[in-house]
Amino acid sequence: MADSFFDDLPDLPALDDEREDEVEWTPPAWMEPPQDELPGILGSPRVIARTDGIAVVVSPIEVFSTGVLIPLTFMLRRRGQARSDWEQLSSEVFQHGTPRTANSILRLGIALPDGRKITSLDGVGMHQHYESEPDGPTLHYRERGGSGGPSRLTTEASAWLWPLPASGDLEFVLTWPAVGLTETRISLDGAEIAAAARRARPLWDDPTPEAEPTLP
Repeated sequence: MADSFFDDLPDLPALDDEREDEVEWTPPAWMEPPQDELPGILGSPRVIARTDGIAVVVSPIEVFSTGVLIPLTFMLRRRGQARSDWEQLSSEVFQHGTPRTANSILRLGIALPDGRKITSLDGVGMHQHYESEPDGPTLHYRERGGSGGPSRLTTEASAWLWPLPASGDLEFVLTWPAVGLTETRISLDGAEIAAAARRARPLWDDPTPEAEPTLP
């Protein structure tokens, strides 16, 4: 056997086996995709909204056996704003503090084939239903973090549609007046979603036992 590139390391001290396991928060199915599943991928990145200073990109949609994850990227550039205005815009984008007005709130929605509509401001999006399963469908928005500076801002987020929708086309709708985004929508092909769901695969042959959802 060839010599290893790496030098041998000294033995590490044994861990204290008497420690109690930490209680891990398990997100319920209606709030996040399953953690032990590889999704079917649908589409390619596309710009769904754009002004002179902001662009919103939908990355390839991830379809799981239990729902649809819509990844979002918000990219902003400074276009001659005063420093105070740019800092206020940064606060709006990263959703720091309490929204000043209704227009400060990012709104996402899904139009279902049967005529119903759901939004990210419904119960789950307002951080309710941690313990009891809501009546579906629901749309849960989660900010994933970002970065910013004197002239550019980027933040990642996602919208989780639960459960996996029945057959038929959907519309994804977005508006955010505070940053200049008027209502815009894109179509999501129901047949393509169903095909992507069939491509979803478990990460392991022996599934991880499901834990009861717990409060964070």
